[in-house]
Amino acid sequence: MKICLSVVILVFVANTALAQATGATIGFYNVRNFGASADGKTLDTYAVNKTIESAAATGGGTVYFPAGTYLCFSIRHTLSVPSGCT
Repeated sequence: MKICLSVVILVFVANTALAQATGATIGFYNVRNFGASADGKTLDTYAVNKTIESAAATGGGTVYFPAGTYLCFSIRHTLSVPSGCT
């Protein structure tokens, strides 16, 4: 689970860098804005799932995880990770 989440976070960080470089904000969803605490103690599953659901409801986008430790159980969504991510 940690390896999978690490890959997903790397993809989001790469997309975030692109969004910041181009000034794009449409389709950009920060999990902190949906209530994630990223303190490693508070369960962030609900906030992560709500963030992904919001992105999906608008046709997709980038779900951004700022630096922190996210405590999550199952993430109930399919995530697309581009080839070449390590």
